[in-house]
Amino acid sequence: MLKAIAQAQKGSIAQSIVRLSKMFTRASFEIIFDGVSGKTKIAASIMNLSFEDAMEDIFKVLFKMSEEKGVVLIIDEFQQISKIKDVKIDAIMRKYMQTKMDISYIFLGSKRHTLTELFKYKAPLYEMATHFELEGIDTNNYIEYIQKHLRINDDLILYIIDKARFETKLIQHICHILYIVHKKKEITKDFIDETLREIILSKDTAYSMIYDNLTLNKKKAFKIVANYVDFYKKDILEEYKLSKQALLSAFNALYKDEIIDKKDSWFIPDRTLELWGILKFGK
Repeated sequence: MLKAIAQAQKGSIAQSIVRLSKMFTRASFEIIFDGVSGKTKIAASIMNLSFEDAMEDIFKVLFKMSEEKGVVLIIDEFQQISKIKDVKIDAIMRKYMQTKMDISYIFLGSKRHTLTELFKYKAPLYEMATHFELEGIDTNNYIEYIQKHLRINDDLILYIIDKARFETKLIQHICHILYIVHKKKEITKDFIDETLREIILSKDTAYSMIYDNLTLNKKKAFKIVANYVDFYKKDILEEYKLSKQALLSAFNALYKDEIIDKKDSWFIPDRTLELWGILKFGK
């Protein structure tokens, strides 16, 4: 949050550092060169403060800013706080959120299950936010944007979208590689299939590590959810030597591990991981 406040400053960098130093008396700021963007920017660091003291300083500034204009605090991948065990970040956040100031809070996350857990009944942030699930990008918007950058027809864009199951990250990854490798060519289905295979294989080491660390029953459950629709059919259970109860237990364990998710049925939310499972274990 301190970094975000520093980067949001207007005016010259020198003036911004003076202003920030007055706001945050227990933090230091310096000018650094960003080799990626080729621009100078402000780097912020906290000097020997506990997490609680640092949060207190940050919210004092946010409260002060909110006296002049509305403030929106957006925290991406908020579910990551669940991995921090020595500090109750959600309880600290609740304390400041209950203060009546002109501040709106937006908590974003890609792990729906874990994010939801942070706001469940009896959790510190219970009833402190309203759940809102972002819908997918409209197909026509994909077509319009992609055709500005690639020589590709509508049907092949729909093919990419279908292969990616509307996962924006994967669609973007496919189109980025197509643009880098084939931007002056007419895009073909073979180009798309080659690109998708390249993406899947580039993840092989990382996904193999995840898979290898699973228990035997969780490995079986992963293979089943990646390659079948009717998970509990007798011939599938017999093939994998699992009872229905054992398979359900393995599904729940994978759900807790955030490898699979459930809406109407179990599914693998990371589409690239799902495609890797199909490529690796499909029949």
